[in-house]
Amino acid sequence: MKKTIVALAVAAVAATSANAATVYNQDGTKVDVNGSVRLLLKKEKDMRGDLIDNGSRVSFKASHDLGEGLSALGYAELRFSKDVEKDGEVVKQPIGNQVHAKRLYAGFAYEGLGTLTFGNQLTIGDDVGVSDYTYFNSGINDVLITSGQKAINFKSADFNGFTFGGAYVFSGDANKEALRDGRGFVVAGLYNRQIGDVGFALEAAYSQKYVKQEAQPGVVPPPGQDKVYKDEKEKGFLVGAELSYAGLALGVDYAQSKVTNKDGKKRALEVGLNYDLNDKAKVYTDFIWAKEGPKGDTDRTRKIAVGFGYKLHKQVETFVEGAWGRTKDADGTTAKDNVIGTGLRVHF
Repeated sequence: MKKTIVALAVAAVAATSANAATVYNQDGTKVDVNGSVRLLLKKEKDMRGDLIDNGSRVSFKASHDLGEGLSALGYAELRFSKDVEKDGEVVKQPIGNQVHAKRLYAGFAYEGLGTLTFGNQLTIGDDVGVSDYTYFNSGINDVLITSGQKAINFKSADFNGFTFGGAYVFSGDANKEALRDGRGFVVAGLYNRQIGDVGFALEAAYSQKYVKQEAQPGVVPPPGQDKVYKDEKEKGFLVGAELSYAGLALGVDYAQSKVTNKDGKKRALEVGLNYDLNDKAKVYTDFIWAKEGPKGDTDRTRKIAVGFGYKLHKQVETFVEGAWGRTKDADGTTAKDNVIGTGLRVHF
């Protein structure tokens, strides 16, 4: 049976079928395969033009019906490219340089209640945020725990448009003497409602995690180390609302985070607008205002992104996108962050 499943999986990947391809379905066991190739040609300020892998993947999802609405599930996602360091600089996503498991988890699903999973996975925190309509310019959801290599995640079923859940993430090193960097939890609630052509969404999440911070000046480091680090808690939240009518959608997100014993907060507001010209083409724009740092030493960031997306086929997307950012520090020095790119995504 294993040999048959592998052969079917390879055939399904090669066939580039629409959506997930069910490669095995018998006696309550089901295996689906899907994925996408995502390439991006971009030009950043002070950089040469570059062609990169923008998250190409193949995923395998298995489920086993245990009866009475209960099922066991497993998921594995392979990526093909990783950032590398060359001559002291990071080279982003060379195409196909390293196959690796990006996600790997298993768990249980109970019909009408929700799913509970364990492993390397996205958390429910990744579901929160409604204003980012861009393809490769990320939004402001960096205050929540959105993923973990050692995570326990629960997400409820849909209850009349409302879902909720939470996740706990373990630190990378279980040694009691090691820092607890990355360890924490996130809880979230999401409400989505569609009445005719009018849609409404309201999402909120709270996250708390340990972050690695440099100790106060004057602390003597142990032999062989030039600095002393300690654990501090970072608390953050994100709230967002989206209103849509027919092909027009307006989303607004607000995020804030604060590290214990560190002066200043991080605050960010994002407003996104998306309009579907038809069932194939769309235009969108995105605005971000952010402040970070203590009073008198605050960095202020302003960013705008605009783009156009077009579906050549229901499984083939193309887009052109540009973003222009400015960050001004307390001394008035301004740093620019401009990027423009065009991409192709082929799903199967």
